[in-house]
Amino acid sequence: LDVFDERMNEYSGVIYSKRTAFVKDLLPLAAEHYASLSGGRESVSIDYKSDLSKGSLVDLLKASREKDRMLKYTTSGIQRDDFQFEMDGFPIRRCGSQGQQKSFLVSLKFAQYELMKRRYGFPPMLLLDDVFDKLDMDRISNLLGMVAGSDFGQIFITDSNKVRMSGIVDGITSDRAYFEASGGEFKEI
Repeated sequence: LDVFDERMNEYSGVIYSKRTAFVKDLLPLAAEHYASLSGGRESVSIDYKSDLSKGSLVDLLKASREKDRMLKYTTSGIQRDDFQFEMDGFPIRRCGSQGQQKSFLVSLKFAQYELMKRRYGFPPMLLLDDVFDKLDMDRISNLLGMVAGSDFGQIFITDSNKVRMSGIVDGITSDRAYFEASGGEFKEI
């Protein structure tokens, strides 16, 4: 097992540093977008939890080897890493409303969009699927204001409520088209 542990240690260090750098780049963008969506009512953070912050993978695996053999699975290592999403210092999964959780997901999507745009030099297509569900009108208005106020390129927004969708989008831009999906076919309306 020591040979495997040494080999995995090389790759786990690379994965750990890439994930750490990704969170460092993603967090300020996600926090900024969340503040725009929520009107600055709450603050959010992302905490990357990794066993590798405690030491090398080789040391972690050696320390847990007996326990792992008894349990018949590996209890430490890069595969156990997790991201904790927080709002005002508390896990958003437990303390955030459905609207706050949805707002956080949208802010992550926008942050990811920005990182991709920077990396590749052009705006990727943005898909916001059923994004208005669980959001109050203030957050919906803030979201569409963000989209209309920036160069997002091509955006696809899906919603099951035609009246809500057209009422909101028509108030922001005339550069849009509506399509209805029915029976596997799309028709412009």
